[in-house]
Amino acid sequence: MKAMRKKEGTGFYLSVRGSILPTLLATGLVLAFLLSSCTTGLSAERGKASELPTVAGNQSDFLDKQQFVRTLITCISDTTQTENVYRSIPAAQRNGVTYPEFAAYIDALSRFITGGSSIQSYRFLSNTEKDSVLSAISDKAPDYAGIIEASVPVELIFQDQSDSLSPIYLFYQQDANQTPFLSSDWVQESMRVFSAADLYFSALESKNENAVSTLLSDSASVEQESFSDTVLRYKANQLIQYYNVRVQTPYSGYRLLALSPASATFLQSEVLDDSSSGYESRVVNFLADTGGKVLIRDNAGSVLSSRDLNLYVGDNKSLRIGDYANSSQFTELFGQPMAVIPGQTVASSSSKTGYEQQIVVSYADAVGLSATIQGSMSSDGSSWEGKIIRIRLRTDQGDLRLGARLYAGMKKDDVLMLYPFADTSDYVLSSFADDTKYSLTFQFAASDPGKISGIVLEEAAS
Repeated sequence: MKAMRKKEGTGFYLSVRGSILPTLLATGLVLAFLLSSCTTGLSAERGKASELPTVAGNQSDFLDKQQFVRTLITCISDTTQTENVYRSIPAAQRNGVTYPEFAAYIDALSRFITGGSSIQSYRFLSNTEKDSVLSAISDKAPDYAGIIEASVPVELIFQDQSDSLSPIYLFYQQDANQTPFLSSDWVQESMRVFSAADLYFSALESKNENAVSTLLSDSASVEQESFSDTVLRYKANQLIQYYNVRVQTPYSGYRLLALSPASATFLQSEVLDDSSSGYESRVVNFLADTGGKVLIRDNAGSVLSSRDLNLYVGDNKSLRIGDYANSSQFTELFGQPMAVIPGQTVASSSSKTGYEQQIVVSYADAVGLSATIQGSMSSDGSSWEGKIIRIRLRTDQGDLRLGARLYAGMKKDDVLMLYPFADTSDYVLSSFADDTKYSLTFQFAASDPGKISGIVLEEAAS
């Protein structure tokens, strides 16, 4: 399956050449297709630097690095030139890359260019910059250490370049003689990640819930607990709704920001914000994982609901993070604490003394609550008052819940039915209330990763 973009003036459009995707989506064969097309991963042995080829032949016949990069940029900028460019590259510098592989790869890289933009120039990096870029890729894909070590990132400079846009790199490889070539392993492994992204976005665009659910299931990390079918279907349904309502950029307009054997990153430039009053941009990442998997990292919303800023005792709302409270109020609600521990002193403009103390109030497991108060405490420690800046629910023995629905001891699947994309933000949710940012973190039991062992709600750094 290949997507060919044809340039007409300054615009572009996406068409599918001989695509079998509609059939795959309609017949539910997405998983089988992924398994057959995405299990060609390099072994650690093939990734060794010593296994990389030396480009053999008459050096005078080869393209130097400037010519090689300009040649690739030519067809990235105008894919109608792809075949001519392919044939102009000496066979030894193509390193076994077939024309269909080359055409698909160039077509993918042409997504670097959006709208009326164009590649204006390029820049070879310093050794320090190069090492930093390659190290970031190696950390994500240790199996590909060999071809990554032999790779050369070239920064592309665009007509629409902005300070907010991260650098976009075109990669080629070089041998011991610094002869440039295009590694077939690099191309194949990069396209494995890109093809998984193409399947995913196409399934969302066609609103195929079964296909999206299957792709999400197959993308789960081998280190993660599998999601239940109910959770997968709900996540797929919510993703389709999110894309239908909020993602205004069509798939053909997603900009590719990065492509390597380790990952692919896409930019969606027009996405309705949470209030639906304006647009913001967002990125979607696809990460190569062990076992031939490609992990989907598409956070379509991890905004903490305002209701979950409230602490309930049974069905009764007792207090809210950010509220002012005192020791008498806590005793009335939760009983006598197990311990009241004075903590660090912090600067405070609202205090007469110019500083306040952080006080940890902890209750026995039967209650299962710890709270941090920022305020003042009596000299004998018998009373305190201040603002609640942290709440932790740590056992399932009590009757405490955040938002009357979140509690220690609940199942991970139950969390995902409330916050279906919490896994994409490492189970950390956040939101603003009264000009203050709050975050909520779900903690997991080491002995049972499917169970929530604790929940922490706290003020977060803005």
